[in-house]
Amino acid sequence: MFLHRRFGMVWFLAAILLVSCGRQQAGQATAPVVIIAEPTAGQQVPQGTEIAIVVAATDGQGVAKVEVGVDGVLLGAFENPSPAANVPFEVRQPWRAEQPGSHAVMAVAYNTAGVAGAPAVVNITVVETAEPTPTWVPTGAVGPPPTLTWTPISIKTPPAASPTAPPPTVPSPRPPTATKTPSGAKGRPAAPGPITGFEEFGRWRRGDQPNGTFSQTTEQVHSGSYAGKLAYNFPTGGNDFVVFLHTFPLGGRPNRLSMWVYGDGRKHYLNAWIKDAQGETWQFTFGQVKHTGWQQMDAWIDPTAPWPVGHIDGPSNGVVDYPIDFRALVLDDVPDSFSGSGVIYVDDLSCAQSAPPTPTPKPTSPPANAPVVDFRADATTIPAGGCTWLRWDVENVREVYLDGEGVVGHGSRQVCPTATTTYRLKIIRLDGGVEIYEVTVKVV
Repeated sequence: MFLHRRFGMVWFLAAILLVSCGRQQAGQATAPVVIIAEPTAGQQVPQGTEIAIVVAATDGQGVAKVEVGVDGVLLGAFENPSPAANVPFEVRQPWRAEQPGSHAVMAVAYNTAGVAGAPAVVNITVVETAEPTPTWVPTGAVGPPPTLTWTPISIKTPPAASPTAPPPTVPSPRPPTATKTPSGAKGRPAAPGPITGFEEFGRWRRGDQPNGTFSQTTEQVHSGSYAGKLAYNFPTGGNDFVVFLHTFPLGGRPNRLSMWVYGDGRKHYLNAWIKDAQGETWQFTFGQVKHTGWQQMDAWIDPTAPWPVGHIDGPSNGVVDYPIDFRALVLDDVPDSFSGSGVIYVDDLSCAQSAPPTPTPKPTSPPANAPVVDFRADATTIPAGGCTWLRWDVENVREVYLDGEGVVGHGSRQVCPTATTTYRLKIIRLDGGVEIYEVTVKVV
């Protein structure tokens, strides 16, 4: 039996090596290839059984790290002590099948340049062997498709997740279906205040869309020792989003959620779901994450606000009935045609009862010939020896220069700085004016 299993693994490693080499021979950009050897798709596992998740990855530059998780919760991160080009890196992660139902096993690999490959996902079923435990069905979104991507960016290993196996995968938020309040909710506070600082991370459950992970981290922290890391991967040109659920009862009658967000400047919508006393689930928005670095963002609990605010699930009476529960964080791509990946960090989630903000007059529309400029980097922090891509989209201008070199209005360029470097995009407006845009890539 032992010889048979080892012989099968040899063929498995050879297979991913052929896949990786084939990609390079075809002239495609190098990115790690990762395959889940065990368990297999559709496998049934008896409840209470401990299994080994076996993953192997390869890359033309060498595999630096592999992350393994279940249901969007990180179980382990494995650093390769000796990365080498086209040499498979195999890891094993134990997992105990505690909760019956469907579970998504996921793995992602990074190469030595810090580039993450497409995640591998295998769905398995834990077969119930005891009296079932309560579960809930997810909420659903309505209205115009939200302009709401798991691409881990950092090679740094995040803290290990809780050893307790995560609950079953929560289904997609579309279409809406009936919900139940999950068991195990903490007691309700007497008044509004802090919700979580992510020091005790708890059990965040990801929806059906395998578009990211949410884990506890020390990589970027606003206060305390930990924050939440939301790594996303929006793989298609359609509307992509990712949902992470965790119930927090809120005290008093809060009308505002506040959270510190370390943004990536990609302008995706960051939303929250709230469930009221009548079982109605609402979506409220912190807005688009347009900034980079730490910034406080607010979500006003106002059911009359325009989309992406709106009813998600349950009875709909047009008002928020107190007391209420925080239900989920949602990241939704902007625009819907976006395809790519990134990471944001969140910390110090709280609620308050405050005077609503004074409406500000809508700005007048810019002139029809006003410049439109978007200058960005896929990653603004890279490891020594790594690379990233600069991308720019410029319209309604006379000329465009990247670090003094004339370029077209829509383009990209790979850069591999050996030290922290600032790149400058200069545009000459139609009226002859000059504007400078900068992106700094930090080398660590």
